[in-house]
Amino acid sequence: MSEGFERFTDRARRVLAVARQEAGRLQHEWVESEHLLLGLMAEGEGAAVRVLSRLGVATGDLRVAVERALRRGDRPVEGEPRLAPRIERALELAAGEAKRLGHSSVGTGHLLLGLLREGGGIAGQALTAAGITLDRAREATVAVLAQAPQRKARVKRYNLVMPEELFRDLQDFADRRHTTVVEVMRRFLRLGLVVGQACETPGSAVVIRENDREREVLLV
Repeated sequence: MSEGFERFTDRARRVLAVARQEAGRLQHEWVESEHLLLGLMAEGEGAAVRVLSRLGVATGDLRVAVERALRRGDRPVEGEPRLAPRIERALELAAGEAKRLGHSSVGTGHLLLGLLREGGGIAGQALTAAGITLDRAREATVAVLAQAPQRKARVKRYNLVMPEELFRDLQDFADRRHTTVVEVMRRFLRLGLVVGQACETPGSAVVIRENDREREVLLV
């Protein structure tokens, strides 16, 4: 490609690396469309896999179809397998698809579209046999990439400042219960309590003084 891989996402670059590994595993000197398709399916959380799923295609079945159509080379390849002209063309088409859809980077979904637009090789045959057309894949790619990414739950951390007398009371209480002040305060926070003063009762409850009010809470 004339513009290199600057616009390719990290995930898309990983797919290309896996495609080279697949070519080497199969003792092929050139990275072809089938190797790229295997790389796309190996990247289990990428947009390409989600597009295939949206189109009702099981990646396991598609991989088996590709593997069956492949022939292993006669001897191990010396050095790194090179990109075949067909793949370079597919990558250029993938970049074109990203531009056409108004996307600033080239991801795995665009790589799948590039394979479909190029249309040749074992990958093209396997995708066609699975009933995947360029128009359907393009529509599914737009839908998948339009979905808001799932955000991982973030842990919230707080700095807690309290009067020294209250801390000593809580420390004594925590020691008697073989726990920590942090755990005690976590239970208070879980109950939504603003603690101003705490003391233990004979029933292993805690009297919480909030301003001028008192509440008795049993900590279990």
